[in-house]
Amino acid sequence: MAWRCYYDATSSSLEQRVSELRFHASEDASRLREEVIVTLGTHRTAFEARQATMQQTQTDALQSGFRGLHQRLADTLLRNSSGLGSRVDALTRATVERLREIASQVDR
Repeated sequence: MAWRCYYDATSSSLEQRVSELRFHASEDASRLREEVIVTLGTHRTAFEARQATMQQTQTDALQSGFRGLHQRLADTLLRNSSGLGSRVDALTRATVERLREIASQVDR
């Protein structure tokens, strides 16, 4: 019987200790969950800020590239139009000269 009393007391003590450990484990898990939520929120905020910065950097680089392309295209078109204008003027002068020659031959 003494053995039984000792077993019951030990069993009850163990059950109480397991219950306390479960309670503390549950508290620790809740605390850790809250810490993880806060940490993830912090990381998410930092990630979103970094992503916005990178997106702005890419947008600025793209706009700069388009401005450079636009300027080069405008310069090329201006050079080509100047060259084309000169060629048209030369062709017009040659045509006028040739028409004068033809007109002088017709008059003879």
